[in-house]
Amino acid sequence: ARLGILPTAPLIGIVGMLEPRKGHRILFEAFQTILTRFPEARLVVAGGEPPGGNGYRRALEVDANARGLGSRVVFTGHLEDIPALMAAVDIVAVPVVQPEGFGRVVIEAYAARRPVVASRLGGLCEIVEDRLTGWLVPPRDVSALTEAILDLLEDPALRAKLGEAGRRRVEAQFSMDVLLKQLSGYYQHVLAVDG
Repeated sequence: ARLGILPTAPLIGIVGMLEPRKGHRILFEAFQTILTRFPEARLVVAGGEPPGGNGYRRALEVDANARGLGSRVVFTGHLEDIPALMAAVDIVAVPVVQPEGFGRVVIEAYAARRPVVASRLGGLCEIVEDRLTGWLVPPRDVSALTEAILDLLEDPALRAKLGEAGRRRVEAQFSMDVLLKQLSGYYQHVLAVDG
């Protein structure tokens, strides 16, 4: 409601710094096709520019308008309440075009029981279990990205299944308790070796 989007609209979210490596334009291209099957769908672009700015938001807005996406793409700027956004979206897209380390946005999506469609690159391959917690697609492959998102939009039960699997994964491997136990184990090992 805060974004002016009807609660019944299928909602795809991309969260992160506004930089070319995040793959926004590839998602825009996929979204054009998605709208032919789901004309009421909306794409939320959450995130700001790097400190000092880079003009990329304006370039993305121009690109979205040139593609005829207009008000169907909602730019939020920097958001503090990512959990609220994750709770609102149906699918989280991570179409990066360059390898990244740990994909925190994937963990945030899992915590909110949201499936992820991500590029098969870098650390994302270790976090996203293909067809179990989300979909991994070849980087820059607009057709594969489009197909994965459409498959999930058309199957709410599959979205729920993947979302639950992601939640279980985050609780089993990335919860604060698990991370503290791992850290404690590392310290104990180091102290035992040095002692």
